[in-house]
Amino acid sequence: MRRNDSQMKIRLPEAVKVWLAQEATRNRRSQNSELITCLEAIMRQRTQKDEASGSAGKQSPDASE
Repeated sequence: MRRNDSQMKIRLPEAVKVWLAQEATRNRRSQNSELITCLEAIMRQRTQKDEASGSAGKQSPDASE
């Protein structure tokens, strides 16, 4: 991570935190890298789904959250 990357604090349910730690260990990544990898995979899936449905670039009503 670069020093100019955005940072944020998040709260996770305990079960999610445990799962993230297990997955990070299994994949030999830090928990931060594991979380980024998961989020990027979801972003790719949604982008592909949006492009396939012709709604690329459209924001959902809750996109500003």
